[in-house]
Parts: sequence; C-alpha cells; structure tokens
Amino acid sequence: METRIHHAPTPYLRAQRKKKKPIFKIIISVFFLLVLAYLILFLIVVPERPDYPFFEGDKKPLVIAHRGGAALAPENTLLAFEQALELGVDVIEFDAHMTRDGHLVVIHDETVDRSH
Repeated sequence: METRIHHAPTPYLRAQRKKKKPIFKIIISVFFLLVLAYLILFLIVVPERPDYPFFEGDKKPLVIAHRGGAALAPENTLLAFEQALELGVDVIEFDAHMTRDGHLVVIHDETVDRSH
C-alpha cells in the first residue's frame, strides 16, 4: 500500500504561484489591444480628400533637375545642365546671384568661398 504525505505549500511556493501570470490572460489582453488598435485606426471617420485637378488623367509629374542635377556633375554648371537635359528632365532649376559689380552668376552660395 502506498502512503502519500501531504505537505502544506511553503510561503516560497505560494509566492512563486502568485508571480506567474496565466498565459491565457496575456493572450486575451493582447487580442483586445489589437482589436482596439484596429478600431482606432480603421473605423475613425476620416474626411474625404477633395478632388484636385492634378490627380486626374494620365498627367506625368514634372521632373526637375535641382541645381542642374548636382548628382550628375558639379552643381549649377553647364555640364550638369547638359547631362540633365540628356536624361529628359522637364525643368532645370538653378541658383543665381548678383555680384556687387552687377554681374549675374549661377552659384548656390552667396559667396564664392566654397568654390575655391
């Protein structure tokens, strides 16, 4: 005959049981948080965007070469402008400044210090 000895749980074992959270509660909590996030993100009424004429038809966006296509050649140079045109850009954007003696120069900076 087998005899079982029943021991009362020690305070340490009771504390360990209280520390463990049931995985079921965690899963349910995550589920409800996901449902709440879905409701907040997708069911809030967002005003409809007005129709703008630039969204209609098969209009292509303008391709603009900033500073003449600075990634192709030194910025604001004829070489950069020519290479941008060869790529088929629609607009060449460049920076122009007036010198103190009244000459118009194509340069981004207000001084020539960076050009040395």
